Amino acid sequence: MADFSDFVIAARAAKNPETSSDDLTQIAAAQPTLRPLVAANPSADSSLIDWLSAQGDNFTKAAAAARKATDAGQTFGATSSARSARWVLPVIVAVAIVAAGIGVSVGHWVWKSGSPTTSGVLDAPQVAPPDGNSTDVTMSAWIQVPGTAKPDALIVDVQFDYQCPYCGKLEQGYDKAFADLAASGDIILRYHTRTFLDRITVNSSSTMAGIAAACADVADSSKYVPYHNTIFTNQPQEGTGYTDQQLRSDFATAAGLTGDALTTFQACYDRRATRDWVAYSEPNNAGLINNPNPPNTYLFGGNAPLYYDPSTGQMTNDTTNGQASGVGGTPMILVNGNVINWGGLFDANGNPAIGETGDALLTYLKQAAGM
Repeated sequence: MADFSDFVIAARAAKNPETSSDDLTQIAAAQPTLRPLVAANPSADSSLIDWLSAQGDNFTKAAAAARKATDAGQTFGATSSARSARWVLPVIVAVAIVAAGIGVSVGHWVWKSGSPTTSGVLDAPQVAPPDGNSTDVTMSAWIQVPGTAKPDALIVDVQFDYQCPYCGKLEQGYDKAFADLAASGDIILRYHTRTFLDRITVNSSSTMAGIAAACADVADSSKYVPYHNTIFTNQPQEGTGYTDQQLRSDFATAAGLTGDALTTFQACYDRRATRDWVAYSEPNNAGLINNPNPPNTYLFGGNAPLYYDPSTGQMTNDTTNGQASGVGGTPMILVNGNVINWGGLFDANGNPAIGETGDALLTYLKQAAGM
């Protein structure tokens, strides 16, 4: 039997119409975020669909309901509700796929079967941001802030989700200090876009903000950091999400995108041209995916696996009982491949504790990394 604890293996099997209903049941149990995709699979039998109807989030229930309506239309004649379900189901599953972080190789068949009014956007050619770690979107992991690094520059990897409130606190407290250190060449700053909070908040704002930020790099690499910072400066309460007006227009203006760069940015955003890059970045950072380029061993920026205690969900140093993985939560900062305590940057009241200058931050990063 395939190892359905592996997200990528499970996702590929979930979309394969040749996968048996028994295997689909195993996938639904092992990977809750894939349940909408399981419901869309024609091999899922009625008992599995009934089980999915009673489980999980609104995406799962809606996908199961749409599947039942579709099956009823095929069996008893196409009522208006059943006809609607034939395009509603792919759209529901497509939204869930974005929230689950699945890229085009897993979900492309769903996008293709979607509503005619959206298929032109969803099938648009995909691009990698020019400052991304790879031109291969399936290997996406981070965007590196442009700059000329000094020979002894620290490699600083920041893992974040645009809906994470503590990520917002970190960026709002130290965004200028990070940017100044990258500009001076004292650090190589790499931002890792994460989207797992879409699954918790049941929206797609983490993904859409990630798409927009990557499009800012596509349009004008000098505007990536201003756009990234603008998102966090305007971060709403967790779960509220960002609007298209904010991501497409307001934040672009605030970040300084104008003229041809603004036109390029908005075209990229409208076509969701960086969607797959963002989608693959989530599992590539959460898992132990080998980095083909030195110096770091894994795409999440580490040189050794991180370990989590499955019973508590917390990081542990116990490599015997711990579960080896990549980064399971945000924010997280790694310096030269080692996780540091980002909480030490703040006092008990949540205010910056070390001074908000580049020099102060660099001193802290070195000390926290044991250098």
